[in-house]
Amino acid sequence: MMAPPTSEYKATQVSSFLKHTHIKAQFVLFSCFTHTHTAITLITFQSQDARVLRTRAEKLEEWWRNDTKSAARHDIDGRNLFQQTCQEAEAAEPKTTEDGAPK
Repeated sequence: MMAPPTSEYKATQVSSFLKHTHIKAQFVLFSCFTHTHTAITLITFQSQDARVLRTRAEKLEEWWRNDTKSAARHDIDGRNLFQQTCQEAEAAEPKTTEDGAPK
């Protein structure tokens, strides 16, 4: 028969268990923080990209409107120049779907 473990042995086991549990808890917290931080960063970048693209589109539209007004002042058919240019650009785009396959 084995002798029952001493209280010192039990204390060592409990201490080892607590250290291991603490390390696991730290890893889980770090892992959760990392994934959450990455998701927040990704969302931030996506929203910033959307804002930048929206701003660029608005500036481009404003530029085209100013250009058409200028053309109208010089008796060039500027009233429909913006729409005509947009239609030409759409016609020049390759006819493919989002996954790259031809339409």
